[in-house]
Amino acid sequence: VVVSTPKKDVLRQAKVTGDTLGALFLMIGSFSIIAGALLLVNVFVMLAEERKGQLGMLRAAGLKRSRLVGAFTLEGAVYAVLAGALGVVLGIGVGRAVAFVAARIFSSFSTEGNALDVTFAVSRTSLVNGAALGLVISLATVLATSLRISRFNIIAAIRDLEAPRRDKGARRRLVLSTSAAVLLALVSVPVVAASSPLGTFLLPSLAAMCALPLLRRWLGSRRAQSAVFTGILAWTLLVNVVRPDVYASSSMSVFVVLGSLLAFSAVALLSDNQQV
Repeated sequence: VVVSTPKKDVLRQAKVTGDTLGALFLMIGSFSIIAGALLLVNVFVMLAEERKGQLGMLRAAGLKRSRLVGAFTLEGAVYAVLAGALGVVLGIGVGRAVAFVAARIFSSFSTEGNALDVTFAVSRTSLVNGAALGLVISLATVLATSLRISRFNIIAAIRDLEAPRRDKGARRRLVLSTSAAVLLALVSVPVVAASSPLGTFLLPSLAAMCALPLLRRWLGSRRAQSAVFTGILAWTLLVNVVRPDVYASSSMSVFVVLGSLLAFSAVALLSDNQQV
């Protein structure tokens, strides 16, 4: 006598398939989240640049830096709430479109009528979670950007001049960044040897980034940055030549890291060499 559990087996297989599809769509959505956060940074830096003279006058009149950060954060919160409400509506439309395209793709894989049936579904919980997560990411990005742009020279801002370079703490930053580069390089050796997916891409790239201050002293700013970003670009594109097992993992996070490194290094490389 043999006990069969066909329903249990089908449900188990359905869960595995659903988790795989969820990871795939999460990987695709992660690029949208990263791009959105960078766009927020860009918008607030541009807003601060346009209002540089006004902000300088306010600071000269006695406005505290904490109040300036609060004003920027409040403005960003208004943008985030309005964009979150609009994003929920647009997200439903995008989700329906993704489900339709995915269903077409998976149906083309079947030759015997056993294709994976992808259907669109939306729940109140998923909408609330998506809106809340988008709001938290937006507020955190705006707060961090506001803290950064609130540190400006008041006189230079009023006269619309370039901010003077600060040499204070340069030696300490150089020592810390070089030490971090050496430490990351040492840690990356066994990670790369083991073909760890995330570490193989991330650790050598971070080591190269931390070595930038030291390389700037030897090669100059533009040459050092071009060399580092070209190295990161080449490493992320060609690492599978030296470590073929780096894509053996079923996790989608490796592609998020890979895509982010490729986009970041390519944009930085082109930005440094626009005149060429």
